[in-house]
Order: sequence, then structure tokens, then C-alpha cells
Amino acid sequence: MNRVDFLLDADELAPVIKALQDALTRRPNPEGEPHFDLQTALDSCDEYFESVRELTEATGKLSAHDLLEAANGMSSGYRCFWERPSPQGLEMGQPLFSAVLERPMRDLLRTLQSLTEAESEDYLGEPLITLDAEEELNCFNTWLDGLAPHQRIGLRPSQGCGLGALAASFLLGWWFGRD
Repeated sequence: MNRVDFLLDADELAPVIKALQDALTRRPNPEGEPHFDLQTALDSCDEYFESVRELTEATGKLSAHDLLEAANGMSSGYRCFWERPSPQGLEMGQPLFSAVLERPMRDLLRTLQSLTEAESEDYLGEPLITLDAEEELNCFNTWLDGLAPHQRIGLRPSQGCGLGALAASFLLGWWFGRD
């Protein structure tokens, strides 16, 4: 876990909260050419994973701007994943993997909302933000395990859809303290 300190007013978190709310409530309807294969569908949300990685590696001070950039990156990657349909025969994977992406955004949103509500209190304590999508990731992996080998063509073996790096990122937490 990384300890990250920041001093923010509730109004500085409002744009971050809005970005996360918009992403979760304004998901595009998939249209146009489907993703070529499962790997291209997963690759379409690289910006999401990059934003999560940057947050998990943050040390020292974290500004409202840093949080907003992360929220925007997460929502952009999430939108990219939903803009195109899943490959034919793999449609069930799209909502399952979407749940993996949504859970951390919902957790972050709830935590930031609770911080703004607690802002009026004298002491916030040290809230922990945990991005945990282990249950959702297990459901997606169970679905993958049930696919025929020819349906996994294009999926990088290194990713193996164990998606270990993703799980590790989500299981990390950040302590947000106050000076």
C-alpha cells in the first residue's frame, strides 16, 4: 500500500466525482464493427489500466488534478471498451469484463463522496481507498475458462487472462491522510 497525503477541499473533488458519475451513467451503446478478437477488446481499455497503475504507484502528495486525470483516464478507457461490440460469440464477456472495470470506479466514487460529506467534521481520520475487483475478475476468468480454445485465439498467453497485473493493482489501497 502506498501512503499518499493531500489536502483538498470538498469542492476540489467535485469534478472528480462528476467524471466518475458520468462514466458510470453514460456508457455508450456498442455499435459499428465489433472488436476483432478478445485481445483487441481488452486492449481497447488500456488507458483505464494506465490510470489505475499511475494511482497505485503514486507516492508523496496527490493533487485534485492527479485524481481528475486518473478519473478521466479510467472513464475514457471504459468508454473505449463499450464503443464497439464484442466479437461474435463472445458477447457475454463484455458485461462480465465491464464489471471488472466498473467496480473500482464505483469504490473510488463512494470513497470520494464520503470524504466530501465528512469534510465538515473536525477529523476525517485516515480513510482507505481500496480498488478491489477480485470477485468480478473471478467471474470473468470463469467465463474464459469455459470458452473453447479456438475462441481464445488472439488472447496473449502472457495475459492468459489471469490478468494478474490488474488484480494486483485493484488489491492495492491508498491511505489518504491529512497534514
